[in-house]
Amino acid sequence: GNPTPNSLSVRRVTVLCDHESEVFICVWNPTHDLLASGSGDPTARIWNLQGTREPEIVLRHIVF
Repeated sequence: GNPTPNSLSVRRVTVLCDHESEVFICVWNPTHDLLASGSGDPTARIWNLQGTREPEIVLRHIVF
């Protein structure tokens, strides 16, 4: 079954450091090996969590 909020445990697995400002959004891909993060620095980064901790792709975006 699905865990209830009271049964969840939290632990830090890794820290991804490359953004130069606050991260406002993170989204997993369907297989949970890639993580996309969007920041006010203004970049979006795609992280491959099966390999190195360096972002695979860095995209620039406009912050409004």
